[in-house]
Amino acid sequence: MDEPRSIPIRQSLHRPELVMGGEREPVMCAALMAIITGIVGAVQAAFVTVFIALAFYFGVVFVFRRMAKADPDMTRVWRRHMGYKNFYRARSPFWAREGYRK
Repeated sequence: MDEPRSIPIRQSLHRPELVMGGEREPVMCAALMAIITGIVGAVQAAFVTVFIALAFYFGVVFVFRRMAKADPDMTRVWRRHMGYKNFYRARSPFWAREGYRK
């Protein structure tokens, strides 16, 4: 009997997109907020704001790295979860469209 056909699956096809060890979108968003805050602080000569922006960025990246270790798609799953209702009725209401009534 013949052996089953084997096809190699490349790691790059199923590896999550991570930046600095965290999910791409939240890390980039945190970087943008830190850069904008740092530039505003530097322009106004409030260098404490620059240090706060750097501390914020490194703290947030640390948190996002921990989240990505647990689940590389955690923020996407959370966003989808927030779209769900707390309760779904077993039947649709009377005034629903005809195709949706049971």
